[in-house]
Amino acid sequence: MNRGQKRCWLCDSVDVVNESCTRCHRPYCKEDMSKIDPAKFCDDCLRDVEIEERVYSKNTTEWDMWTDSMHVTGHRAKVIKFKGIDWMFACNQICQYPTDELRDVFEYHRGMVTQMANELASRDVRRTHEQTQAPQPQPQIQHEVKTKTIRTAKIAAKQQSLQEQVVEFALKNNMSATEAIEFLLQNKGKVQ
Repeated sequence: MNRGQKRCWLCDSVDVVNESCTRCHRPYCKEDMSKIDPAKFCDDCLRDVEIEERVYSKNTTEWDMWTDSMHVTGHRAKVIKFKGIDWMFACNQICQYPTDELRDVFEYHRGMVTQMANELASRDVRRTHEQTQAPQPQPQIQHEVKTKTIRTAKIAAKQQSLQEQVVEFALKNNMSATEAIEFLLQNKGKVQ
């Protein structure tokens, strides 16, 4: 056994993923990471967090004298509150960040939230497809979508150019567009 090797303080495992919990400054392994913020806290230091979620609804009914009908407008708001001793500790940590570091941490967590929202949406779509037994679309990476959009735009431009050429050929030869297309397909490569 290597004496200098760090061990998880909770389970004595040698597979340490973080050498220092932000709160207790002790090493922890993958099994003992906090489920809320695994990159910074062990499970023992960040577990007392309560999330209270309330949804408020309001419906407004108005009469439209011109159409002689009632219009109902609905509004919903979700309020999320965090509570617990460990949440108070996390709030205190936020106040202690320097401004530049706080911006970096904020961007990191915003990226995490975006990634989590995308994953939840993907799971919802998968679950809906399983329930309806519809074919499931393959997940697409964002940069591939942009590439496909650019290719689609290029193809659309080529199609428009091709359509203009067919119309021009049909007008020159006193043909309908259908006749011109059939003629061009039959004589592919021969017509200039």
